[in-house]
Amino acid sequence: MPLDLPATTSARSRRLLRRTTALVASVTVAIGLAGAVGASTATAAPEVASAASASDGPFVLVGTGGVQPEDVSPTTTPNIWKALGGTPADGSAPAADDLVGVAPGVNVVRTVRSSTCPVDGWLAVSSGRRAGDIAPHTQPTCRVPDDPTDSSSDGTGGTVPDWAEYQDAVAHQSFDATLGVLGDAVQATGLATTSIGPGAAIAVATKDGKVAGTHVDAPSDAAGLKNAVSTALGTSRLVVVDAGAVLDPAAQPGEEPLTAEEVAASHAKQVKAVDANVGAVLAAVTASSRASDTSVLVASLADSNRTSHLQLALGTGPAISTHGDAAGGHTVLAAGSTRQPGMIQDTDVLPTVVEALGIDASVPESATVGTTIGTTRSDASGTDRLDGLVDVSKHASAVKPLIANFYLLLILANLALYAFATVVLRLDAKRLGAVGRWLRENPSGVLKGLVAVGIALGSIPVATTLANAVPWWRSGAPAWTLAGVVIALDVVITAVAMLVPWRRAPLWPFGVVGGVTAVVLAIDVLGGAPLQLSGLMGTQPLVAGRFYGINNTSYALFGTACVMVTVALVNPLVLRGRRKAAAGVVAVVGVVATALDGLPSIGADFGGPPGLVAGFALLALMAAGIRLTWQRVVGVLGAAVVVVVAFAVADWLRPPDERTHLGRFVDDVLHGELWHVIQRKLAQNLDNLNNNLTLVALAGLLVVVYVLGRPLRGALAHPAGGPLEWITTDAPLSQLTAYAPMLRPGIITTGVILGIGFLVNDSGILVPATGIVLALPVLLAVYANWLRDVRARGGAAAPRRRSGAPAAH
Repeated sequence: MPLDLPATTSARSRRLLRRTTALVASVTVAIGLAGAVGASTATAAPEVASAASASDGPFVLVGTGGVQPEDVSPTTTPNIWKALGGTPADGSAPAADDLVGVAPGVNVVRTVRSSTCPVDGWLAVSSGRRAGDIAPHTQPTCRVPDDPTDSSSDGTGGTVPDWAEYQDAVAHQSFDATLGVLGDAVQATGLATTSIGPGAAIAVATKDGKVAGTHVDAPSDAAGLKNAVSTALGTSRLVVVDAGAVLDPAAQPGEEPLTAEEVAASHAKQVKAVDANVGAVLAAVTASSRASDTSVLVASLADSNRTSHLQLALGTGPAISTHGDAAGGHTVLAAGSTRQPGMIQDTDVLPTVVEALGIDASVPESATVGTTIGTTRSDASGTDRLDGLVDVSKHASAVKPLIANFYLLLILANLALYAFATVVLRLDAKRLGAVGRWLRENPSGVLKGLVAVGIALGSIPVATTLANAVPWWRSGAPAWTLAGVVIALDVVITAVAMLVPWRRAPLWPFGVVGGVTAVVLAIDVLGGAPLQLSGLMGTQPLVAGRFYGINNTSYALFGTACVMVTVALVNPLVLRGRRKAAAGVVAVVGVVATALDGLPSIGADFGGPPGLVAGFALLALMAAGIRLTWQRVVGVLGAAVVVVVAFAVADWLRPPDERTHLGRFVDDVLHGELWHVIQRKLAQNLDNLNNNLTLVALAGLLVVVYVLGRPLRGALAHPAGGPLEWITTDAPLSQLTAYAPMLRPGIITTGVILGIGFLVNDSGILVPATGIVLALPVLLAVYANWLRDVRARGGAAAPRRRSGAPAAH
């Protein structure tokens, strides 16, 4: 059954439909070529060196836990400080044989839970995917691993204790991890390997828990560790060292809580012990005859307590520090998995090790999800680079506790606006007492206030994005500083919007708020998404979901904003009867939006293009005056599928190390993992339904649809405005569709984009909820703005429409 939308002559409809179909096909081909040919030159990613190239030199992996960038200082971590080019606490110059060219970074250690235990980190190294020990509630603290007890006299043949429990835990997790990937590759290639300490044994264990190569129990002191590493470097190409982990003390049930000073003192003492072990390893490397071709990666793989933090990482040697001036130290670590300078992940360690040693062919292509670690240029040098990493870490930690309260306040503010509008629209002002009398005496003020408040609420998402341009997290009161910055930016956007000549453009609230939001997000994603990183509504490094491109929240905001600004742009064209031009504008905006969202080198959003292509194709047809039939709707949806497949296949054609999650999804499908991916996404969607913020958003939507929608429908049908008569000056509300013929198509398009996003993205209901937070307040502002125009015209009739313009519905 055709939808009740404007139609033109059938011949003209067929011509426009053919052109639209041709345009969609052209866009598909262009996007596929762009993704296959030009994706590797994206501006969104930092310029990462050609890292982890196979080398004949040894590779030393040093794993620890709980060491953050904030812990590094000349006194607490003198060895790490010197490795970064810092002057020792005693003021002496670094020794001549100290390592140079050490690149620092922050390591994202998120695995299967919000905080990561040391065993979890080592299991991620073993598998190349997110993996974890048994859930924390089954034991009071993180499990402390033990060295193998059944090794032969030469250190071979040992089995990792509790390996069966690790396998059972991983089997019940949803990240398809297979333990023993690194160990199996080592064993299959016969690579000479030495593991030192219990965590290292986990890393190089085979799938059956047998430790590959030779194992050395954890030495009792730093001197013993230096000797063990020196010996291993003479016999092995891969040396894995467990340098110990920092585990903050916690009071047991029935005990007095520890003071902050006691916890800090224990933390610092443990960090100092880890630093001594790291220093011993670095000293052994510098004393080795192959120091110049030995690569070293030091990574804190876990958190020190139940609160997640970004951890410290260091890298040097030909397999890592292959970019920049090594002596000057103008580099930081980088990885394609994050595309953020200085930021890597636990899951990047395995790909780095196997490619550096030339054994990557022994690792199944679909086994890992990370990328190799390299370096990228830094504006700072020496220990100044550490200041930047500390800033990144503090930013991520500062925003985390603010997010839940922010969303709650945002939704409550929206509900308050809807409640006020409901009271005004559902009840005759005569029944509101003194408030009603004031409303009847000041209808213009009420409407202007609704416009301003609607614009202000709709501008909050983009204000939170822009707020990250201000270093609010460095203040003594970061929460209050951030609130002040967001409010100030929101006021500026609202003030600018209120200066627009509203009588000439009934949809200007859409244009201003949608335009600012879309432009800010587009510029940000082209630059690598620095404003979204650790933003209130952006990507969260501590969650490790996305680090670049357009995430699900940004998709909802970007897609909704693009529709809003497009509707505002083409509405005057439709009023003038220039439907071809209107459809052309819609097509251009849709193509640009889809490319920004879906190209692997920019937005890298697998779930975005289907909704954007379908939504904008339908909007183009409606702008052209073509009636929507079910055949055309099915055709549009089919075109959307073709476009998203083109994006994904183009990404899959790139080398495995350069793929985003789009290409990895294709690879999962080819390796029979489609059902596992679907199960994981369905589980995440179901989890989101239990989110309190989602329930509040759904309640708000019901309030708007049921409570606010009924009087609007009544006013549309009433010849004098019905319950809105007191502010419409006897004008029927149906005139709005004559002033804004593209409003209804815009609402339909927004529903399509958010609806498809709900179905295909793992954030589920959060996608439409986020779009609603942006669109509904501004939609209310549009209604109020039109009513202002009605009052200014004294209830004048709708404007004249030129040939081809739609009649009111």
